[in-house]
Amino acid sequence: MKSILLKVTLSAAFMCGCVISTNAQGVNIAVDANDVNIMSSKPFGVEGSPYLYNTWSKGSVTLANGIVYDGMSLLFDQMKDELVFNADGNKRQLFMEPVHEFTIQEPGNKASIRRFRNGFPAVDGESVKAFYEVLADGDTKLLKRSSKAIVEERSTSSHAKTKQIKESVKYYIATPDKMVKIKKDKKSVITALGTKQPELEAYITTNKLNVKNDADLTELVIYFNSLN
Repeated sequence: MKSILLKVTLSAAFMCGCVISTNAQGVNIAVDANDVNIMSSKPFGVEGSPYLYNTWSKGSVTLANGIVYDGMSLLFDQMKDELVFNADGNKRQLFMEPVHEFTIQEPGNKASIRRFRNGFPAVDGESVKAFYEVLADGDTKLLKRSSKAIVEERSTSSHAKTKQIKESVKYYIATPDKMVKIKKDKKSVITALGTKQPELEAYITTNKLNVKNDADLTELVIYFNSLN
């Protein structure tokens, strides 16, 4: 029903060519000259992309008010830490209600679905509104914080400076009351988890895990949760 209402609202907006806001749907539809498409949303003369993926990707969205939307075309801007949706071609539309959680599918790979969530304790200069990728869920979570920023560099072969969008990545072990930043090495991870060290050591050895790899690190935290 929500999907039908959303489609009807979008259709009405495009037919009249105006700006509307809908509290019930929690989305802000803007069809005017202020809309920008994917290619024009980064600063001119800057190399790289501000987005998680450079094409619209299917996903689901849970708003802070609890409303859930499935099957949306999404784009995650990692410079602005902002999720937008596609309502008409390459139009970038903003949600009027805050987004709490979303999933996004890797283009061309329906089996790869990534989950992002905010509302975690403020840490390392990040606010509670910051989105983290949830690699492992449960009482103990493995979170990945990826952000992008413009960096100015001078090449070794030229005096000219270039501006590039570069990604910064941090990992955290999160419990309901704290966030612990970790390095991607065995000692740092096991120390952050706090208990079950013999079991974790044995699991790493038996399964030949390399915790520098996201998939193996995720597997270890999922195993840790199964022990409690």
